[in-house]
Amino acid sequence: MIIHVYICNIYSSVRPDIYWPLTGLFILTAIGLQGFAHVFTLLSNGNLLILTTMSVLLYVALTMISNFFLPLANLHYFYQFASIFSIPRFIFEAFLLLQYSFGRCGHREVQSVLHVFNLKEEDFYYCVAMLIFNLILYRAITVYLLLYRLNPIENRKSRVAKIVENIEHLKAPQCQIPGIDSNSEFHVYVVK
Repeated sequence: MIIHVYICNIYSSVRPDIYWPLTGLFILTAIGLQGFAHVFTLLSNGNLLILTTMSVLLYVALTMISNFFLPLANLHYFYQFASIFSIPRFIFEAFLLLQYSFGRCGHREVQSVLHVFNLKEEDFYYCVAMLIFNLILYRAITVYLLLYRLNPIENRKSRVAKIVENIEHLKAPQCQIPGIDSNSEFHVYVVK
């Protein structure tokens, strides 16, 4: 990833200081996609075929609505809404904005790549905010699924009943440790 960003740093003469923002964007994307993968790992119950199929199909679907193949303005409203949850959309837009905006063109000049995708310089911070939102969303879904799987609803009542029953029938320990029993008193002596 860092090598890819270093190769993209050829624009440093036109747009200086592009290396660290790109690195930060790719790190945010990697963390978000890791949460995305955790969600599908928990949903597939460890079945590798289901996991691979779900991950590839959904990632391709999210890439299709990510403003990469078609501008978002040409998509149906449902797909425009669904693209909010697309990590590839926001990394692609932020990548384009870093390379082709921020003072690269003059006052009356328009960058044709940004015009085709209907992007403005102000959209960069929106893209970063949405990357962070998706990162938090996929991590929150992962935590919820993990807690739900480790603590199933059907086992909660029976588990509580077993705990209460064990506490009621708690016996004294069978072994005896010299000097310690339930009637012993502990005294603290201060040595001067």
